[in-house]
Amino acid sequence: MVAHLVRLKLTLLRNGLRRSAWQVVGLVFGALYGLGILAVVVPSAVALSLQDVALQRDVTVLLGALLVLGWWVVPLLAFGVDATLDPCGSPRSRSRAARCSQDWPRRPSWASRASSRR
Repeated sequence: MVAHLVRLKLTLLRNGLRRSAWQVVGLVFGALYGLGILAVVVPSAVALSLQDVALQRDVTVLLGALLVLGWWVVPLLAFGVDATLDPCGSPRSRSRAARCSQDWPRRPSWASRASSRR
């Protein structure tokens, strides 16, 4: 099950990167940024492990609080960035015009209207 979900996520990533060269550039910059953060965090954690227990506790609580705050705030600021669920997101799709028309989402069919009457 996990392998299937990982394969689906990698397929989404591959198809997303096919859309634009700028998305590849953004991914490379994001990876470099992540490696830079890792290069700062690991030596800092090693240096913190050599400090007093009270200081370790204070720094851990402060960084944990900032991490949770970022977990709450970043999705609010970056809402709508992920296009995996956007029905009009794929420019290569043949039925893109149909999905992105004025009728999206579609009106209920006659069967669903008939079943909803009393």
